[in-house]
Amino acid sequence: MKNVIIAIVVILSSGICLSAQNETNAAADSIYASNHHQAMEKIAAANVPSAIFYLKECIKMRPEEASLYYELARMYDRLQDGTQAVYYARKAYNLSPSNLWWEEYLLSISLQYKKYEEAEEVMKKRYERDDAFLDELLELYVINEHWNDVLLTLEEREKMTPLTSREFHCMMEAYMKKGDYKTIIKKSNDYMRTHPDDTDVARYKLLSMHSMGKVDKAWKEFEEYYSAHPSDGRAAYTMMSRYNELQDYNSIVSISEVVAADTTMSTKSRIKVMELIYPIIAKDTAYRAPYEKALNALAISAVDGYMDAYRFIGDYYFAQQNMPQAFKYFRTALHSGQADEEMMQKLLYIESLNEDYEAIYTDTQLMIASGLNNADVYVQLGLAAYEKGLVGEAIAAIEKAASMTESISMERYGQLMSMLGTLYKDAGNDDKSDEYFERALSIIPDDASTLNNYAYYLALRKKDLDRALMMSGRAIMKERDNTSFLDTYAYILHLRGKNLEALQVMKKIYEIESEPSVEVMEHYRDILDACGKKDEAQQVQKQIDNTKNTNPPTEKLDE
Repeated sequence: MKNVIIAIVVILSSGICLSAQNETNAAADSIYASNHHQAMEKIAAANVPSAIFYLKECIKMRPEEASLYYELARMYDRLQDGTQAVYYARKAYNLSPSNLWWEEYLLSISLQYKKYEEAEEVMKKRYERDDAFLDELLELYVINEHWNDVLLTLEEREKMTPLTSREFHCMMEAYMKKGDYKTIIKKSNDYMRTHPDDTDVARYKLLSMHSMGKVDKAWKEFEEYYSAHPSDGRAAYTMMSRYNELQDYNSIVSISEVVAADTTMSTKSRIKVMELIYPIIAKDTAYRAPYEKALNALAISAVDGYMDAYRFIGDYYFAQQNMPQAFKYFRTALHSGQADEEMMQKLLYIESLNEDYEAIYTDTQLMIASGLNNADVYVQLGLAAYEKGLVGEAIAAIEKAASMTESISMERYGQLMSMLGTLYKDAGNDDKSDEYFERALSIIPDDASTLNNYAYYLALRKKDLDRALMMSGRAIMKERDNTSFLDTYAYILHLRGKNLEALQVMKKIYEIESEPSVEVMEHYRDILDACGKKDEAQQVQKQIDNTKNTNPPTEKLDE
C-alpha cells in the first residue's frame, strides 16, 4: 500500500512540473511574439534603431531563427553599416544554407559593400552546383588576387573541356602574376595554333619573352603578328611602346589612326592613347596632319563615350588656336549632353570672341541646365538676349549674375548695375534705369562707360544737363579718343546751346573716325544746322541716307 501511495505522489508531482514548464514556454512565446511584433512595426515605420533592438531581443530567445538575422542585416544596410550587414547576412545563410534567398542576399550585400572575400565564398558554393557561374567566380578570384585558386580551378576545368577565350586570358593573367613565363609561352603557342587572331594572347607571349630577356626575338615575333593584323588597334598600341624605345616617333604617329579607328577598344582607351601621343605633336608640328587624321577617325568611330571624344578633340584644336574646329567639336559635345565645365567655358569664350549671339543664347541655356551655374554664363546669356531684342530676358539674366557677384567682386557688381541701368532704359523704365546707374556710380564712381551712358540717357530726356555734362567730361578724361564718349559730350553741349563748342568736338570725332555711326552723323547734322551751316548739314543728311540704305542700324550693349 505504501508503494502505491508513493507512485501516486510521483505521478501527481510530474504533472505539476509539466504544467509549470508549459506555463513557462507559453510565457516565453508570448514575450517573443510581442518583441517580434514590435520589431516588424519598427521596420515598417523605418525606425531602424528600435527595430535592431527588438530583433536582437528576439535572437536571444530564438538564436536558430534565420529570418531574424536577415532582417537585422537589412536594418544595418539601411544604416550603411556594411560590416554588420554582411555579418548578419552570413549568419542567416549559415543557419539555412539551402535557402537561395539568403544566399542571394548575402552575395548582393557583400558586393555592395565590397566584401569580396565573403562574395567569393558564396560564389564557390554556386559554382559547385552549376559551372555556369565560373566567370563570376573567376572575377572574384582576380579581385581578391587569389591567383592559385584561378589556376587550380581552370587547370581542373581544362582537363574536361577546352577553355573559352575569357577563361584562357584569365589563366594567362594568373601565370603572369605568378611569374611562370615558360608556361605562358608554351600555352600561348598551343592556343594560337587554333586562335591566330587573339591579340591579348600574343601580348602575353611578348611580355613573357621580354621578361625572360628575349627582347629582340619577342619584338620580331610581335611585329610579324602586327603585319598580319594591320587594323588591330591593340596590336598597334603595343607596337607604339617598341617605337618609343627606338625613338621612332614618325611610326608612332602614323599608326595612331589604327588605334583611333578600332572600335573593339573603348573610346576612353583610345582617347588615353591619343593623349599619350600628344607631347610628340607639341614638339614637332610636322606630325599634326597625321595626328589630326587620327582624331577624325576617332570622331567618326566613337560610339560609346562619343561626347568625351568630341570634347578631347575640341581641346586639341583649342590648344592649337584653331577656334573654328574647336567650336565645332565643343558645340557638338555640348548638344550631345557633355557637361564638362572647362569645355563649356572654352566654348563660351570662342562664341564671345565671334560675337555669335545666336549660339550664345542657345548654348548658355544648355550650360545652365547642365549645371554650369556662374555669373559669366548669365552675363553672356543677358548680352545675347539683348542682341535678340529680348530685353526682359536680358534683365533677368543680368540680375541673376549680379546676385551671384555681389559677395565676390564689388567692381564687377558695379559694372552689372551699370548694365542694368542701360537695360531698364531700353525697357522704358527710366526710374529703374536711374536707380541702377546711381547704384553703379556709388560703387565704381570713375567707371568711364557708366559715366558716359548715364550722361547720354539723361541727355536724351533733357534731364539734369549740367550733371550730365560733368559726367560726360569725366568719361572723356578717362578715354580721350573714344568717339562714342566725344559724341555724348558734343550732344549735351548742343542741348545746352553751346553749338560752336559742340562743333569743335564733332570735328575731332571725324579726325579720329572716317566712317562714324548714323547716330553720330545725326548729331553732327543737327549741330551744323544749329550753327547755320545748312549746306553742310544737307551733305551729312545725304551720307546718313546712304548709310541707312546699305547698313541697317544696330545697337550694342556695352559690357
